[in-house]
Amino acid sequence: MKATNHCRVCGGTELTVVKPGMAPSNLSPENFAITDPRYGQTLPILACNACGFMQCPNVDGLLGFYQALVDPAYEEGRPQRKMQAFGILQHLMPLLDTPAGSLRLLDVGAGSGILVEAAREMGFAAQGVEPCRWLQEIAQKAGLPVLAGTIDDLPPDARFDIIVLADVIEHVETPVQLLRACAARLSPQGLLAVLTPDCRSLAARLLGWRWWHYRIAHINYFDRHTLAAALSAADLEPVRTLRPGWRFTMQYLCERLEAYVPKVLIPRFLYSKRISIPLNLRDSLMVIATKRP
Repeated sequence: MKATNHCRVCGGTELTVVKPGMAPSNLSPENFAITDPRYGQTLPILACNACGFMQCPNVDGLLGFYQALVDPAYEEGRPQRKMQAFGILQHLMPLLDTPAGSLRLLDVGAGSGILVEAAREMGFAAQGVEPCRWLQEIAQKAGLPVLAGTIDDLPPDARFDIIVLADVIEHVETPVQLLRACAARLSPQGLLAVLTPDCRSLAARLLGWRWWHYRIAHINYFDRHTLAAALSAADLEPVRTLRPGWRFTMQYLCERLEAYVPKVLIPRFLYSKRISIPLNLRDSLMVIATKRP
């Protein structure tokens, strides 16, 4: 693990350790599983004395861990994740001046192509890019246009009317650079949708370091102010901020609840894969932005 000597948002050089966390010498792809339930386990978290942004040190071979990741539990929740994808896209619709059928959409960190699939069903000319080989192969087998790699692996002249960055920016060592790469791919009137956990939300403040978004895979912790600062540094202007909700099976929720209460207190009949419910604890941010004129 390499030391981080500057703030990834404002460039400040004075960082204070606010959570010692774990410093494992043998990190593996399993530590970065999307469905990892080990809430509260993190790498050391440092806060910028200038802007308050919280981040973890750089991790040697971070991209390689994501490329080798295998997470079967992620695909088990595909129906619910697809409903969430439709919800994200519906938030964008009021800001679009033209029909979906004439718009190109890119999903960065597309996973197994769930949002790409939903967008294509809504009429968008959608594609994705995903570094995890296992997830990209699932998308490919389903006939979904998801490229293996990162946004930098797209053709130089590729431009999009909508770019979605859903739960990705908290995982990368260069978040402002990623936002700039997205901005460079946007058409003149294009929209960028950024979704990420909000570390200053009520849920995060109530649960403290036990909050479910504190985990090893998350190396950046944004709030409204630091996300706005990162967007500004990438010459992007927010036009709308929302609190997106999610959808889970009862079994998934009960299994996650075990991190907070004894399992014996959770009625067994609640552990159902057939029942899914919408949930919005208002601890995620969705910011829709455009390029500055």
